[in-house]
Amino acid sequence: MPTPIGHIASGLLLFAAGSRSWRKQAGVLLALFFFALLPDIDLAFGLLLAGNANAFHHQATHSIFFVVAAGWIGGQLLGQKGRHAPLLITAGLIHLALDLLAKDTSAPYGAPVLWPFWNGYIIAPVRVFSDVQRSGDAASFLPSLFNRHNLQTIGIEMAVFGLLWGLWSAWSYSRRGYERKASS
Repeated sequence: MPTPIGHIASGLLLFAAGSRSWRKQAGVLLALFFFALLPDIDLAFGLLLAGNANAFHHQATHSIFFVVAAGWIGGQLLGQKGRHAPLLITAGLIHLALDLLAKDTSAPYGAPVLWPFWNGYIIAPVRVFSDVQRSGDAASFLPSLFNRHNLQTIGIEMAVFGLLWGLWSAWSYSRRGYERKASS
């Protein structure tokens, strides 16, 4: 599973890809960050309800059903007749995709992305991201996140998202140049 930094980077890239104004749509940006992280709310549920962050991780909150329902509700709450719901849903779906592309070191491997229609777990055959090493125990959960392995994992995520950002920027720049020439 990617780190929260990787998931937030995906939300930032999604926001930028829509050519949105950073100043005018700060609320949308914050909502995107929230929904890019939302499937991992199960870690908090585990800590609060069972004293173990991993107790419910990669369960129902890592399903398309949950992401679509939460994104639709979030879009309604954000206003403008739910106009941003597709964007919030996309942020959640990207979270699921990133998790499927990550190394998973604990069974069941993958995520139940098709729950409640199918209880099986899915994981991609290709690994792009590393795993996150952490303790499940409530007392040591937060300190356990700060280690060399997780720092390297963040480095991999930043390299991948930096490459995607560069590709998007180059494409966007060339498209603007083409549109200027076409309008001349």
